[in-house]
Formats: sequence, C-alpha cells, structure tokens
Amino acid sequence: MDLLDRFNVKTCSCLEKVAGFALVCVTVLTGCDIVGRLLGMPIPGTYEIVSFSGGLVVGLAIPVASRDKMHVGVDLLLTSVSPRVKAGLEKFNRLVGIGLVILLAFSIVQIGNEFRTSGEVSPVIHVPFYPVAYGIAVALVAEVFVLLGNLLEGGEAHE
Repeated sequence: MDLLDRFNVKTCSCLEKVAGFALVCVTVLTGCDIVGRLLGMPIPGTYEIVSFSGGLVVGLAIPVASRDKMHVGVDLLLTSVSPRVKAGLEKFNRLVGIGLVILLAFSIVQIGNEFRTSGEVSPVIHVPFYPVAYGIAVALVAEVFVLLGNLLEGGEAHE
C-alpha cells in the first residue's frame, strides 16, 4: 500500500507539473498572440496549440484532482444510509470507476494509434494529434492507480 501511495504521489506531482507548464505556455502564447494581432502580426497556429494544450491540461489534472479529493460529490442518497453501507457503496463506486477509466484509456490509445497510422496533423502548423491522445491515456492509467489506492485505503480523504 505504501509503495502504491508513493507511486501515486510522484506520478500525480509529475503530471501536475506538466499540466501547469502547459497552462503557463498557453497563457503566454495567448497574450503574445493578442499583442501580435493588435500589431497586425498574429502568431500562426495559436488556436491549435491552445486546443492541444487545453486537452493536456484537463487530462493530466484528472488524477491529481482525484487523489487530492478535489472533485465534486453529491451525497443526497448516502446521508440516509449507515456508515457501513456508505463505505460499501464507495468501494463499489471506485471499482466501477476503475473499470470505466481502463476502458476509456484503452479507447484513447486506439484513437491515438489511428491518428499515428493515418498521419493526421493539425491544419496550420502540422502538429500530429497522436501525442496528445497518448498523453491523456497516460493520465488515465495514472487515474486507475489513484482509484486503486483510494479503494485499498478505504476511501479516506487526504488532508
């Protein structure tokens, strides 16, 4: 358990740093593009880079948010059940989540493979699509480990 927790902390920290770096780059690029447009010299491909980076920022933040329990939950049904039933339902929820995230990661890898084999690239700056799909798939695999860690620890929140 301790090994899985340390792995999750390091992985989430790395993903968070990459997402943060991408977000800073998008912010700087957008600002430069705005100034460039005012001067009649827009930066080609800004929309594409912002779109790719946005996908990465959101995708890479999923395991971090899940591990730190920053997601929104609605406990309307769980407030009226016993703590034992609530714990059981939370474990079941995590098991279902693990299964769904595994299927989602597998599907995104398949999409990335299709992008790679077809050679599909963005229209203006010709950046390939598949690295973004693979990056999101890596984040989803990390999410599986985070959910597994939550399941094994009993679902207690990290403070």
